[in-house]
Amino acid sequence: MVIGRYGKAEAADEVATEKTRAFVRQFIREFTAKNGSVGCTDLLGYDLSDPDDYEAAKASGVFTSTCPALVRDAADILEKIFEQEPG
Repeated sequence: MVIGRYGKAEAADEVATEKTRAFVRQFIREFTAKNGSVGCTDLLGYDLSDPDDYEAAKASGVFTSTCPALVRDAADILEKIFEQEPG
């Protein structure tokens, strides 16, 4: 969602679309390299769309033990990506 700040102002703005896609590809590459995946099921080991798995994830404490570090990694990667962007 943060990368979407480069979204189209006009429907025909393909430059903005490609810029957004390039940032998304870079983010996915870097986050996956660091964490192995961008999918919650892979990252947490629980299928959060399944009510039983969701409850098991909650009971395990994964939301407080693992998620904050993943969010921090995402923020750090985004900060790095945006710092590299030419003014």
